Amino acid sequence: TSQILSHIVTLPQLDSIFIFNWEKVNNEHLVLDNSKLIGIYNELDLLCLSIEEQVDFLDRHLQTFSFFDQDELLTKDLSKQTIDLLWFQLYHDIICELTHDEEAKQELIDACRSYYQNNIKELEVVKKLDNEYRSEEAIQ
Repeated sequence: TSQILSHIVTLPQLDSIFIFNWEKVNNEHLVLDNSKLIGIYNELDLLCLSIEEQVDFLDRHLQTFSFFDQDELLTKDLSKQTIDLLWFQLYHDIICELTHDEEAKQELIDACRSYYQNNIKELEVVKKLDNEYRSEEAIQ
């Protein structure tokens, strides 16, 4: 067990290792030596329960956005609120970088007309946008 474990514990694809100990050999020392080893189980029900708990735990924690700062060389876990703020900031930066001339407006109008070509209701909205849009009134 320890020979196999020493080879697979280094694999980056593996997050968690569970051992089913049907021979009931004392391998508890392996848990202390290997951080990826979740546990050694003599009963199948306990093994299944532990796997379910680990999957739930990983599902909850992998939803956290991981942000890597190359300058500071560290990884920060960002909460949902921080992720929303990050997306808002990214959206804001992109909007600010876009050209705001008549040609850009016409490109948008043409793309919308093409996309909504079979939707009369949306084409009316596009027509209204084309006729009434003023860049100085864009954000009110």
